Amino acid sequence: MSKNPKDLFLKRMEGRHFVKRVYSKSFYELNSTAILYFRFSKAHKNQFFFGVESDDLLIHKDKNLFILFICETEDKIAVIPIEDF
Repeated sequence: MSKNPKDLFLKRMEGRHFVKRVYSKSFYELNSTAILYFRFSKAHKNQFFFGVESDDLLIHKDKNLFILFICETEDKIAVIPIEDF
């Protein structure tokens, strides 16, 4: 089984929702109503650094977009709607 936190999270979601990859390895559609944008970071001296590409955000700016910041493990995820980012 994969130890990738994103894969583990998606596996859990697939048990209850329709999840489909829509763009690159970071964008997934949830129940045809929202786009999930995954960003991942391992801990660096108890801090996390995430790269968020403005071009990636522009592609899905008119959709119901949520950024999921995965902090090293699948149980440490912050979810932020694009409007609040």
